[in-house]
Amino acid sequence: MRESRTLGSVGAKAKWLSYPTTTSTAGECQKLKEQDFEPKAITIAALKLRAKYPEYSILKGQWVFGEVIAILRPRTCLMILRSELVAGSQLWYLVRYRRDVKSAATTSEGWVWGGAQGVDEALYIQGDKTPIHNHRLRYSGAS
Repeated sequence: MRESRTLGSVGAKAKWLSYPTTTSTAGECQKLKEQDFEPKAITIAALKLRAKYPEYSILKGQWVFGEVIAILRPRTCLMILRSELVAGSQLWYLVRYRRDVKSAATTSEGWVWGGAQGVDEALYIQGDKTPIHNHRLRYSGAS
């Protein structure tokens, strides 16, 4: 069997190989531990931080996303506060992060998308994603 040598597959492979590993990032974030900020996860890609996770609107007949309040850069350390399983497969996390790495007093919170459960959840956030406020995923779906 011949291996594909197209630019697309090489580019995708190079991008995949550039992702940091869970073990290297966990130690990096643990150094930032403080009284109300104990990060155990890290962003791998830029993520939109939203005011709330998506909810289905029966009136609009579609999913409504929370307002984007910030863009988290890759390698932002996160403390996972809560998780929601939206529409049966989409992982959403309520996170706390430090807005300014140099100042301990500037933490903020918001919701980020963590990928599709069992499909691509390791491509966006790595590390310990166990929420501190709930021990299992809660389901939020259309009703």
